[in-house]
Formats: sequence, structure tokens, C-alpha cells
Amino acid sequence: MYLKKSTNSKTGRTYLSIVKSYRDKNSTYPKTYTIESLGYLDELIKKYDDPIAFFEKKIIDLNNKEKNPNDSKIITTYISEKLVPQYQYRKNFGYAALSKIYHELELNKFFIGNINNFVKLLVFSRLLAPASKKKTYEFKGIYFENMDFSLDNFYHSFFPISLRKNDIQTWLHKKITDKYKRNTKSGYFYITNYYFKMNNQDSLSRKNIQKENSRDPIIQMGIVIDNLGIPVSYQFFYKNSDPTTSIPIFADLKSKFNIEKIIMVADKKVENSENITYHKYDDDKGYIFNQLIRSDDKELKEYTLDEKDYVWIGNDYKKKSRLYKREIEVRGDGKGKPSKLYVDEKQVVFYSEKLAKHVKSERETIIKKAYKILRNPKKYDQITSYEASRYIKNIYFDKNTGKRIAVDNTLVFDEKKLNEDEKYDGYSVIITSECKKSDEEIIEIYEKIWEIKEAFKEIDNDLDTAPIYLSRDYYIYAHFLINFIALTIAKILQYRMKNEYSVHRIIESLSKISCSYFKEDYYLFDYLDDVGEKIGMELGIKFNKRFMKLEEIKKILGL
Repeated sequence: MYLKKSTNSKTGRTYLSIVKSYRDKNSTYPKTYTIESLGYLDELIKKYDDPIAFFEKKIIDLNNKEKNPNDSKIITTYISEKLVPQYQYRKNFGYAALSKIYHELELNKFFIGNINNFVKLLVFSRLLAPASKKKTYEFKGIYFENMDFSLDNFYHSFFPISLRKNDIQTWLHKKITDKYKRNTKSGYFYITNYYFKMNNQDSLSRKNIQKENSRDPIIQMGIVIDNLGIPVSYQFFYKNSDPTTSIPIFADLKSKFNIEKIIMVADKKVENSENITYHKYDDDKGYIFNQLIRSDDKELKEYTLDEKDYVWIGNDYKKKSRLYKREIEVRGDGKGKPSKLYVDEKQVVFYSEKLAKHVKSERETIIKKAYKILRNPKKYDQITSYEASRYIKNIYFDKNTGKRIAVDNTLVFDEKKLNEDEKYDGYSVIITSECKKSDEEIIEIYEKIWEIKEAFKEIDNDLDTAPIYLSRDYYIYAHFLINFIALTIAKILQYRMKNEYSVHRIIESLSKISCSYFKEDYYLFDYLDDVGEKIGMELGIKFNKRFMKLEEIKKILGL
């Protein structure tokens, strides 16, 4: 390579470019081609003291690099080359970050042989390309892993995978404790619902009423997270929306994972007096509930909107708290009258401008749906009008069938209820038995649970609001085992990134880091954003390379 100086005979201006000489096999004379066009000398001198000296030094460096066979290579290609049908040219490489955590946790030693390949495909796809099991199998070629197995073998793997649902939790707990110094002084327990479209009624899924009033089989899953926001364990329950179902397994969780205190974190709608009394009067249990401000508690509403005692943090966040003695009724064994009991609680109220915008945005969708119902009410029942019916006057549903009951009164939009709800946008109230914890600690704990919920939606493709199509118990067990591993890896990666990015943002970045086969075992990379670059720096993966040979890629992936 050399610096070419071309002077225009008319203008006298000199143009600089870096060119390279080569000898065409069809010609007896040497030829040149331009490596880089630099610009006119009189313009470059404004940026460089001595442009010619600067670029001649650069060319020396380029020529030295070219002499190093590991740093440069000339590959000849032809524009007439054809694609090979069915060949997977394009690959995802962002999963190298997930693979790094996978190997750190030594999951490749926990799952042996082909089962390890099945699990990797399921875990990586669950995070980067969530789809049905069949679609996951069909797109297995986007990874560099050994995926030479049939669809039947893939399906048959679900049974042996499901058998490891308990052992995998113990294994991951030990690895995370050793590597990340997990502290299980306190474990935070949250329950969520899933419902299933099934061809038969197995023992695990029972007909029940789900939170959207669906009558499909429902499963409740309780998940425990640690102080880092990383999952510790998960359990299944059969009853609907009743946290007391978790009580029998708390002792087992404590002994298996060395948890000193389990704190139930839940929405107000699943709170009940038995659960409160169970968690309140014991040093190794506690609770943190989110209280809906739009409930009928007039005193709480007044306290929330009263500016007294609020402490502003910045211009868009404020909080306050108080100790409060609450009266509850305990049903006992159901034979006698409920007894009244007073419990000491702490109420933490906070306002966030970010939360207010989020709530308003979600409500816009609900309001649009409400107006659709007003225009054509015959199309909707209790399930399909969920949430939107809140803002419609004179709408009634049959308790047994869920169908709308036609009445003479005209359906109208409830502006008064909308205005009332809007007053509390951005406000949130947390009620807890942990009276000695600071406001910041309580809010942080609840936010970690919220992050877990959001991560579940991201990983499970929003299965909170869509049915899972599975037909056997072991498929369900395997499904959630894979989700648990995927969530654990994602949360560890988020922790490694100092919680700077959400799980959604991390997954979005990794899913776009891809490459295409070029030639002679070289792959060409075409995307990198700031998030991916930082992940690469944290994990020691060169996501910023433009070209990479298959040998180097496999070394990074541990293949």
C-alpha cells in the first residue's frame, strides 16, 4: 500500500488516497485499487498539521499488519456465487454471553450428552427467540452448537429434563453462592398464575378460575429470589390465588437453601388474613403487599394525596411512610365467628413520574377498548371486556356464564371513575410487616419482584396473558425448568452489568448480534450497540470484531 497524490491540472488541487498494487493474472501489467479515499490536501491540512506524514505513517502500520497472517487475509470472492439451498448462512452470536454464564454455572456438567444440547437449544431460544417447541427445533441452525438430532428425539428429551426440576435448583444455588457470594439471610417469595390449553386433565393442572376469569386449567408458580434479585427456587401450587398454599413448603425451602427468613411479596388481591397472621407472628417470616389505592379505603386515599411529610428526591420522585395498626378478621377453622386481630404494619407511599406515565399509557389502551365495547357491546363478554368494563356504566355480566346481561339502561362511559383513578396515577402504597426496615429497603425489595415479573413476561413471551399449549405434566415441568434456568442466566447477566439495563434491553441487544458466513470459514458481523459492547467487555467476548474465523468463534463458545 502507498499514498497516492493526484494533482488536478486545472485547479492545482492535490487529492490523497491510499491505494494498493496487485498483478491481475490476466494482465502483464500491475494494477491498483483504492483502499481509502482521504480527500483534498488543502482541506486535510485543516485537520492535520502534516497530512502526508500522518497518512504515510498510517500506511506503514497497515503494511506491517498485512505481513502478519493472523491479522490480515485476502479472500477472493465472485459476485456470481450462488446460495446453497437450506444452508444456514446467518447465525446468532449474541448467545455467546448466555453460553458464558451457562458454562460458569457448569450446567454443561449437570446435563450430560445430548440432553445438554437439548437444554442449551431450549434455554438460548427461550431468551433470544421465544417460540413453540417445534419452531424452536426448526430454527436450531441459527446457533453454532451441535444440533444434529431429530424432532422426535427433541420431544423425547422433555421427560428426562423434567426429572431434574428439583436437583437443578440445588445445583444452581451452590454455584451462585460460590461464585457470587449469594446471601440467603432473607428470601423473597412471589406467586404468579399461568393457564393452559390442554387435551387432557392431568394431576398438575386443575380446572379453576384464573385472574382473567378464564376457565382453562391453571397453575400457580411461587418463585423465591435472593438479595441480588437472582432466582433461588420455584414451586408449583394447585389452588387459585391463595398464598396460604405456600405455607407447607416454607420449611423445606429454608432447610434446602439456608434461608433464614422468607418474606412474602404479593399484590393486594392475593392477600388474606390467614396469610398475614401466619407471616406476621414469627421471626422467620414476613410480608410485603402492594395496596391498590383505588380501593375503598378512604383514609388511605386521603393520606396518599396529602402533601404533608412527603420527601422529594429530585423533581420526579417523592415518598413518605408511617406505622399503622390495622384491624383484620381471622376466620380460624370456619366453625365459629371470625375473630378480630390488630397487626402493626408499615405503610410506604411513593410517587414516581415514570410510573405515572406508564399507568397512563396502559390506561389509554383500556379506554380505547371501552369505547369499542360501547360501539358494539354484543361482541364482548366478561373475559374479553376485562378491565375496560370498569369505565362503563350499566354493564352487567352473568356470574355463571360470564356473558353480558342486556338491560334497558344505555351503556355510557364513566368519566367520573376515570377522573378518580387519574388522581392516583404514579402513586403506589406498600404495606409490610417489616416495620424496622427503611423505606428504601422496602421499595427496593418490591422493585426486585416487579423486575422478576417483567423478566418472566420477556422470557415466557408474555405467557401471563396467553395460554401454554402443552399436554402432559412432564412437558409443563420441563417448560418451567427451562424458564427458570433462562431467567437465572438473564438475571445474573443483569447483575454483572450492575443492573444498568433491564432484562428486555439485554436480550434485545444480544438477539441482534449476528453474523453471516462469508468464505473460508470466516464470518462477517454486522451489528453492535452500546449494550452489547459493554456486555462483551464485562465477559471478555470480542463482540466488536468485524470478521471472525469459525475456529475462534468455537473457542469463545467452548465447543
